[in-house]
Amino acid sequence: MPTINGRITTDDPNQPVSDVLVSLGPRVQVVVHATDKHAQALKAAGIGVQAVSGWGIIDTGATRTAVDGTVARRVGLPSVGKSISVSVNDAQEVRTYAGKVTIKANGLEISIGSNEMQGLDLKERLGIIALIGRDLLSAGVLVYNGTDGSFSLSI
Repeated sequence: MPTINGRITTDDPNQPVSDVLVSLGPRVQVVVHATDKHAQALKAAGIGVQAVSGWGIIDTGATRTAVDGTVARRVGLPSVGKSISVSVNDAQEVRTYAGKVTIKANGLEISIGSNEMQGLDLKERLGIIALIGRDLLSAGVLVYNGTDGSFSLSI
């Protein structure tokens, strides 16, 4: 099981790293792209396979993994249905997509596929393109060390 380690840093010596971890969350570099099966179908049809890189957050409060809806459409992820996304503020019906999220860190890549990633407005609201939710986290081990500003994810 590969392990990705992350550590939050700050340039302000008066700001505890635990405060930065609380405000930013455990962030990782991610790539949103098609599943292997869908990528093969796109190539067979003569269609280029797209991928989008950006920041993702490991979110133990998210039941499902989510991708930015604009990114999902840009990459050409197939919409496979709809689901209800519930937050503290509201509940809304959203599209679900089949695709993969690859986490890149420490020279490692961990690819995780899902047939039910929710399409949310993540990029504009949070500056991220993916939330790694409990549906994918349930396949691994997450260690969150708030006092140290670090985290480890093994999947």
